[in-house]
Amino acid sequence: MKKTLLSLFSLLMLSQLLPAQSIQKVLIEEHTGAWCGYCPDGALILEDVLAANPNAIAASVHNSDAMYNSTGGVIQGFYSPAYPQATINRQSDPISRGAWAGAVATALQKSPVVAVSIDSAGYDFGTRTLKVKVKATFLRDTTGQMRINAYLTEDGVVGSGSGYDQVNYYNSSSGSPLFGLGNPILNYTHNHVFRDALATAWGYNGAIPTTVTAGESYSLTLTKVLPATWNIANMHIIGLVNMHASPVRPTLNAEEVPFSIATGFSNDPFAQGLEMSVFPNPLIDRSTIGFDLVENGHISLAVYNIAGQKVRILVDDITNAGMHSMVWDGTDASGQPVANGLYIARLSTDSGANISRRIMVSR
Repeated sequence: MKKTLLSLFSLLMLSQLLPAQSIQKVLIEEHTGAWCGYCPDGALILEDVLAANPNAIAASVHNSDAMYNSTGGVIQGFYSPAYPQATINRQSDPISRGAWAGAVATALQKSPVVAVSIDSAGYDFGTRTLKVKVKATFLRDTTGQMRINAYLTEDGVVGSGSGYDQVNYYNSSSGSPLFGLGNPILNYTHNHVFRDALATAWGYNGAIPTTVTAGESYSLTLTKVLPATWNIANMHIIGLVNMHASPVRPTLNAEEVPFSIATGFSNDPFAQGLEMSVFPNPLIDRSTIGFDLVENGHISLAVYNIAGQKVRILVDDITNAGMHSMVWDGTDASGQPVANGLYIARLSTDSGANISRRIMVSR
């Protein structure tokens, strides 16, 4: 059997780049803690804001609990928030939870200065090393000290003890969704947990000059070894560009991609014997998905949307070894054109190996 000689990084590095978005997105940095009795109410409000605003992104920065980290401590030390409060694109001092929805709506109306994209990402399962390339494409002439950064967040964080069990002041409030859940709430699920920044708390200084012209792009590659306790299946990568100033350090724009999509990782991280390409990408009319099999067997090639829903099955059959190609015309299973946006082509074999590639539909 032919052996794949590519390194794990090169195998998992997505060769098809995600084009920079040109819409304004909003980063909500929520300040919270398992010890904070009002914070589970803040978490509910945060989820409502995210559900109502698809272009909002959340990072929950924990203080004085098991999810605290020193980078988050630097951010909290600068802003001195109450709990729960949040900054909305860091446009002001932290604000209380009742004002989050309005501030997000206002921030989303702004014309973006820069488009941010996760240009590529790779993950080495052996060393747990993540490598992320963040790209900033400026849409307007801009001056000032601007910094690129990447955040890692994790959903579904559950633990036991005072560092994870959530204090709940609403346990006796009959009109609250938190009524009767206990105080503290045992085995509480913490979402959007800010795990760390790949640069510093305030981003990397030097990747972007202090004067830029519309149309110019700048990139930064950041690397981090991830602790074994972090569940990469539940993680997201957030790329961002912020100004470095006082008294506020505004976030100019951000982009969030699930870890699994950004890195293309699968149940078989080595994807033995699988190679796949997509061209052209972005898809305007149609794209050809090419793949190389080293042995005969049953394969499945399907397209998924960013929510993980299957959009179209392209192959589900016994297939011979060798080079193959399939054309996707950007339609779903009923033949209707899909909406513009990010999709995932995923190739799987009956041996359990699989590999993914991103496809941007942009008509």
